[in-house]
Amino acid sequence: MVVEVTYPPGGVAPLHRHPVAGATYIVEGVAESAYGSDAPRQYRAGETLQDRADLPHTHFRNCDPDRPLRFLTIYVLEPGRPYTLEP
Repeated sequence: MVVEVTYPPGGVAPLHRHPVAGATYIVEGVAESAYGSDAPRQYRAGETLQDRADLPHTHFRNCDPDRPLRFLTIYVLEPGRPYTLEP
């Protein structure tokens, strides 16, 4: 499954987790992400990050207050299985 996501300027994700790892490519903007107790790290357009499986995704946001953040994530899942779960 390939997921294209757009976050509005300053958008923040609620606490969640992923049932499987995923590869994320930042198309435009700057994302900030952290899992568990890790410190947040920024990722810019052209960079990749990995969604980590079954760890709380404690922080994810669009760092730009004026422009959207767009990214693509690839997950390998059984049909019908969600790629994000509540904690």
